Amino acid sequence: MINYARKFNSGKYLKFEKKDITTFKFKKSDLIFSFYTLQFIDHENRKKVLKKVYNSLHSGGAFIFSEKILSKYSKNQSINNDIYSTWKVSQGFSNTEVAQKTKSLRGVLNPNTSDTNMKLLRKAGFKNIEVITQYLNFQTILAIK
Repeated sequence: MINYARKFNSGKYLKFEKKDITTFKFKKSDLIFSFYTLQFIDHENRKKVLKKVYNSLHSGGAFIFSEKILSKYSKNQSINNDIYSTWKVSQGFSNTEVAQKTKSLRGVLNPNTSDTNMKLLRKAGFKNIEVITQYLNFQTILAIK
């Protein structure tokens, strides 16, 4: 995936990294992106990573990240999961492949609710936080320092 990103995106100030985010030393930045990364980090390290991201941003800098989230209500979570599984099958994945992917994420994926993500961002220091897009239980948040 990182090779694909590098192939189709370039720029003097654009850099793609494949590193351990829990030990990564962020440089001072105006903008940091994270796509479906934090959800695989235990909650204690997630807090530390968010604080490191916040500290590395210039004043007015932005953190944009996308994560799978948990619904507040189990019935909604179930419906979102069913819709998403149906969509995967419509994209050519077999029911077996969808089930195997779901099983492979158990115990590895640690999503939060949207409210919990917002609280973690505020604890890290972010004040201006907004959901900028959401599809089912996938959400993108913009947090400004």
